[in-house]
Amino acid sequence: MSKLAQKSPRYEQEARKTAAEQQRIQAQIARADKRHPKEENEHAMQAGARKYPAPPFDGQHLEKPGIQADLKLAPMCDAP
Repeated sequence: MSKLAQKSPRYEQEARKTAAEQQRIQAQIARADKRHPKEENEHAMQAGARKYPAPPFDGQHLEKPGIQADLKLAPMCDAP
C-alpha cells in the first residue's frame, strides 16, 4: 500500500470507484462495437503524394492599377 493510501483510506476507495467506472465504460464500448462491427476494408484512403508545380512558372501581369486578387494563387513553396 502506498504512503498516500496509508494516510488517506478514502484515496483507495476513490481509486477503486474510478477503476470500476472506467471498466464499465470499456464494457459499454465493447458492446457497441459488437453491435456495429467495422467492415474489413475500412482503412485510411491512400491518396498518394501531392503534385507540386515545377519551375519555370508562368509570368502573370496586371494592367495598372491592378487587383492582386485577380492573380492565380502562388505555387506552394514547400515542394520536396
